[in-house]
Amino acid sequence: MRRLVPVVALFGFLVGCKHAEDGTVKGAIDVGSRERTFVYHEPPSWSADQKWPLVVALHGRMGDGISQEHLTHMSRVADREGFIVVYPDGFRRSWHDDRNHGPAADHDIDDVAFISALIDRFVAEHSADPERVYVTGTSNGAFMTFKLACELSDKIAAVGPVIGLMPENAAATCKPSRPVPMMMFVGTEDPLVPYGGGDVADDHGRALSAQDTRARWATLNGCDDVDFVQTIDAVDDDTRVSEARHSHCKEEAEVVLFSVEGGGHTWPNGVQYLPAALIGKTTRDVDASEELWSFFRTKRRARP
Repeated sequence: MRRLVPVVALFGFLVGCKHAEDGTVKGAIDVGSRERTFVYHEPPSWSADQKWPLVVALHGRMGDGISQEHLTHMSRVADREGFIVVYPDGFRRSWHDDRNHGPAADHDIDDVAFISALIDRFVAEHSADPERVYVTGTSNGAFMTFKLACELSDKIAAVGPVIGLMPENAAATCKPSRPVPMMMFVGTEDPLVPYGGGDVADDHGRALSAQDTRARWATLNGCDDVDFVQTIDAVDDDTRVSEARHSHCKEEAEVVLFSVEGGGHTWPNGVQYLPAALIGKTTRDVDASEELWSFFRTKRRARP
């Protein structure tokens, strides 16, 4: 596949040397024989006297936890709405998703074990509610989110991958232990992760199309056909957003696809971290962080 721009620029969410938001704290945890790091943000209203929702937000390739916080402004949503966000750091700025590409895959890093241990830590030490744990991710982090939905559904109440699609090699083998509510955001003009499926940029594996990813998860979640469709064009920014929703699914595990028409490899209403000529446009018609929280807040994982 033709190289569009250097790999670091393509997959990097290095939006400059950014500092953590006020109230965001660094942490570390030992998983196996390796120390893994993260940053986390608790809302000002946090106390140990109640249980709090937890959102795990995974960065893209060449990013880190702080860059993911900056890209998504999820901590500001958390301050207003009252939930904890943890932004883990991938191994050498990568995640071992099902495409099996990059440093984390080359070193056989068990990122499922890392995220599982991180959830346990926040439940035990930060009053996170084990029934309200959610995962989102960007690009490489979005591909990792799909893997977690497949393999860690016993701990996750809902997921929200952004600008990533279901890897072809995982589509047939993914067997979550329970239906997992899913909200996806994909740009139709994404130059890295093709909306129509196929080769991810620079031979980084192959992905299903956006529509096939939606259909696959509708099948996994036992959904009826799409029963809600709308187009959102709130801002004059040469993009618009089409929403397709499967509302009637087993265990209320809805599947939602936001197709950003004219959108690129960008977080909706997030930072335009590189010029649109390189990565495509950032839509302002919807805010992925706000939409994800509105979706997550209605979902609970039933206890076994």
